[in-house]
Amino acid sequence: MKRILAPVENVRSALHSLGIDEDKADWIIDLFECVDAGRSDALAMPCFHFNLYATLKQEEVLITVFAFWQSVVTCSDTNSTEEQLALGAIRSVYFMAQGLGLTKLVACIELWWEKTFDIHNTTIWMVA
Repeated sequence: MKRILAPVENVRSALHSLGIDEDKADWIIDLFECVDAGRSDALAMPCFHFNLYATLKQEEVLITVFAFWQSVVTCSDTNSTEEQLALGAIRSVYFMAQGLGLTKLVACIELWWEKTFDIHNTTIWMVA
């Protein structure tokens, strides 16, 4: 299976936009596998459980995963396999956040989904 990458700076920016401060964002970035992607470095989801010692709260884990997949959508070609996988992953994060009562994250994902409606052409809550 091809590894999906997201530019480091895109993930960092997404983390900041979701309320993660600079120090925490740097620490979270270090949990990913950093890959040389030519012009810049990119992040790949690690093959291991990146919150093994429960150093991140549940909400922070979901914010991190959303930031990664949001960045994948941003840098993927329209209708590519990567984009479709990322959109599916974001929907999963959305429903997990709903189930855990993380209303702030749910609202952030809904807002992002509305802004990117032209990509997926569906509302996030249509298919659960």
